[in-house]
Amino acid sequence: MVKSKKSQEHQLLSDAVIAWAVKNRVRKDPYVMGLALALQTRSNLSMWATLSPLEYLPHPELVKVKSNFLSFITLLRNTLIFAPVALTWAAVGHATTAFGLYVGQNTGAIVNFLEFWQNGYGVLSKSWTIGHIATLDFLMIMLVIALIAYLHFANDRVRNRRIAGEALLDNERLALGIELYTFLFEKRTTSNVKMNENLARATQDLLHTSSSLAKAAKVVEKSAKETPTNKQIMASLKDLLKTRKSSPLDSFLE
Repeated sequence: MVKSKKSQEHQLLSDAVIAWAVKNRVRKDPYVMGLALALQTRSNLSMWATLSPLEYLPHPELVKVKSNFLSFITLLRNTLIFAPVALTWAAVGHATTAFGLYVGQNTGAIVNFLEFWQNGYGVLSKSWTIGHIATLDFLMIMLVIALIAYLHFANDRVRNRRIAGEALLDNERLALGIELYTFLFEKRTTSNVKMNENLARATQDLLHTSSSLAKAAKVVEKSAKETPTNKQIMASLKDLLKTRKSSPLDSFLE
């Protein structure tokens, strides 16, 4: 059972590479296409083993899903920023025109423009009075502030999702790369350059060992020469005995 699984490992890896490539839209990458084919046919695996999957596997890009709702909210926010200014100037135009008509109809009347803009005096519609316009401007500005706050948190949420998605893609690529590297590591062949390098290192180590042995042999030889032989020891003892017999003390004792 284990042997059968081992024999099918290349096919399983090929299927995993193809599935990963299709999922991440990198099926046309030259390295992915060549490696998948080599794994399926079990050919040139020693060559592919020289190329590290952790380096040559393409880095997939996360699909950017455009949110139509966020795009609409952003457009609305950008439009409303200028809406209060436009509304105010439109109100000023209506108030100025109505004030001119009022002054023409009431030549003797002394009316302040701001007072006329606020009251209307039956000439200016209440929709364009300064109080009504100010209320509308306030509501639009508050709406802009609310949209800015919403877009801030919404964009943060989208950015965090993108970061998490990119981390997931990197982890999947790393896991596949390690699995491929482990499988291809066994398919490596020893190159001539590597063999020559190992042979040179072994030769150098052997020379160092030989030199150390030669030095040790010289030390042993020198020590052996300085050590007296058995004949030399016996001769020294005989000379010592002769000297002892010929001494005056020995004659006196006899």
